[in-house]
Amino acid sequence: MMIIDQTMQRGYIFIVLDWYRREARTETDEKEFFTKLGRARKNGRAQYLRVQARINRNEEEELLKTTASLPNKILQEYPENRHERSPVLNSLGRIYEIRGDLSKALEYFRKSLEFENEFGSVITTTYLDFSQVAVRDGRTEFYGEIEQLLTEEINSETLKFPISNYII
Repeated sequence: MMIIDQTMQRGYIFIVLDWYRREARTETDEKEFFTKLGRARKNGRAQYLRVQARINRNEEEELLKTTASLPNKILQEYPENRHERSPVLNSLGRIYEIRGDLSKALEYFRKSLEFENEFGSVITTTYLDFSQVAVRDGRTEFYGEIEQLLTEEINSETLKFPISNYII
């Protein structure tokens, strides 16, 4: 989902879209993104890459390759950035889920969960993604772990379902 800010100026409405939220579709767009990324503050670059990876996530294989390269770039170039590690691992899990490689998706979701257990201040919806993929794939060996994960979230009153998964 992209956030669009509409600004009224002299009777015209301009759509303002942050440079890191635009969908990079062409080589020129991608080049511009990385140029601006190079000028951004170092402590924000990993987040900009993660946002771009989320925006570009779709089922076109060529774009999935580009999208998958962004989280890997974060892990390689910003290994000290603990705030982005779990969301990045979750993004990789989602990318493999879209590709249909559910075993690899579960592997990345599990890494994300392990990181969240180690660093409690980082919280994502990985517990839901892991649970959903494992159940959908019929991976009964994970059911006990899923029950424990969801029970912990319920007991700590942090269980949150992403509204985008439900149509009202």
